[in-house]
Amino acid sequence: MLILFGIVWKSAILLLSFIVILIIILIGGYSRTKLLGKEILRKKLIGLGASEEILDPIFDSNLLPPRKDQKQKPFIRKEEDKKNIKIKFNINSIEYFKESQKYFKLGDFDNAIKKLKLSIDHDPQNWYSHLLLGSIFLNFKNDADNALKYLKNAMELDKNHFNQYMNAGVAYIWKGENELAINALNESIDIIERDKVSRHLPRIIMEYGKCLMFIAEAYLNLQNSQKSIEYLKNATSKFNEVPPQYRDEGINYWLDEAEKRLKEYKKQA
Repeated sequence: MLILFGIVWKSAILLLSFIVILIIILIGGYSRTKLLGKEILRKKLIGLGASEEILDPIFDSNLLPPRKDQKQKPFIRKEEDKKNIKIKFNINSIEYFKESQKYFKLGDFDNAIKKLKLSIDHDPQNWYSHLLLGSIFLNFKNDADNALKYLKNAMELDKNHFNQYMNAGVAYIWKGENELAINALNESIDIIERDKVSRHLPRIIMEYGKCLMFIAEAYLNLQNSQKSIEYLKNATSKFNEVPPQYRDEGINYWLDEAEKRLKEYKKQA
C-alpha cells in the first residue's frame, strides 16, 4: 500500500513539475516574442534613419536586449523643447486662417489672401499664414515679389521647415536671382536631410527631387550646363528611390519631367 502511495505521489509531483515548466516556457516564449517584436520594429525605424537617442525613450529599455554601446540614462525633455511642444497663436488669427483655407480649396484666391492678411494682422507670429500667403502669391498670382515678402517672414519665424525655402528658391529663379535661388533650395534640402525619418517618405522624396530640378534650372540660367545636367541626374535618381508600387501621379509626373529635361539639356550642352 505504501509503495503504491509513493508511486502515485511521485507521479503527481512529476505532473505538477511538468505543468509548471510548461507555464514557464509559454510565458518566456511570449515575453521573448514581444521583446523580439519590439526590437525588430526598433531596428526597422533605425534602418529608416531614426535616431537611437529618440527611439530609446519611446521603447522601454528594460524590455529590449542590452546593446554593448547602450547607455542607460533617463529621458529628460529640455526646457526649451517643452516651450515649443505647442505653439499658441491668437484665436482670431487662427479663425481667419481657417477661413482662408476654405476659400483656397474653392479656388477663390483673392478672398483667401484677404483672410490671411487679417490673420497676420491679428498675430504677426502666425508662421502658417505667412507661408500660405507666400505660396498663393507665387503659385496662383505669379507675383514673386509679394511671395518673397511673406516667405521671408515665414523663414524668420520658423527656420525648420523646407517649404518656404523651396518656394523662395522658385521665386528667386523667376526674378533672375539664380544664386540666391540655389542657396534657398540647398537650405530646403538640408532641412529635409536632417529629418532622418520623414525624408524617406514618398512625398518628401518628391519634394527633395523637385528642389534638385529647380537647382538644375538655376544653373542652366547661369550658363553652367554641366552642373545643370548633374543636378537633373540626381533628381532622376531621387525620384527613382520611391518603388514603382508607391508612386502616385505627382511623383510620376516629376520623374517624367526630369527625364525630359535631362535629354533636352544634354542636347543643348
